[in-house]
Amino acid sequence: MLMAIGVLYAEEAKSSLTDDLHKVVECFKENKKAQAYNLLVQLEKKLDADKSIELNAKENLLLGRAYFYASKDDRATVVLNKSISQDDNMPGAYFYLGLINNYAGDHKNAQKYFIKCARLSPDNEIYHFELGKCYSRQQNYAEAILSHKRVLALNSKHVPSLYNLAIVYCQIEQYSNADSVLNDLLEIEPNHIDALYNLGQVSQTTGKHAQSLKYFKQVVSLKDTDFRALAK
Repeated sequence: MLMAIGVLYAEEAKSSLTDDLHKVVECFKENKKAQAYNLLVQLEKKLDADKSIELNAKENLLLGRAYFYASKDDRATVVLNKSISQDDNMPGAYFYLGLINNYAGDHKNAQKYFIKCARLSPDNEIYHFELGKCYSRQQNYAEAILSHKRVLALNSKHVPSLYNLAIVYCQIEQYSNADSVLNDLLEIEPNHIDALYNLGQVSQTTGKHAQSLKYFKQVVSLKDTDFRALAK
């Protein structure tokens, strides 16, 4: 009887801990930073007070995400690696390790993590998107194009991938492809200032000066509208 009560208590404590981890992550995602930091401190105290608590792979992933959002990258790295050591089929853990390395400027190492999470979860567009950006930062434009095309195969209206793909085409001077992709983007977001500006640049580069002027005028008009809105 006492053993059964002990097991039940342990399960309830574990469930409460998992709920706390979810709350911390959600608070960070909702930009409730003060509440998130407070919950994280309380959670750390709970873990320090009871060394018998062992987090499983999913819980370590949640704690790693919390440390990532709190900009505690060293702690996040330790916990995320522990999550992977417990279960190496955790795409989320590889993803956040990729982000940490990317922000630190270690794009080669980040690429390794993004490849891993994209292979584990091939239908997750954000993994391919981050991998594409990582390839671009290393000037591996062929792989960057393939990654962004994988995103668009999953979601043809993924505006960030359309934009990044167009920029890659500009960088390798495939202006016709850049023009086509930027126009696809504008069908989704007609007032995308950066897309309009880059279409102006592409048109200017390819000698279409009247068309270039049209795009630049749209950019100026939209920026003027933004300034007027701010002045109100």
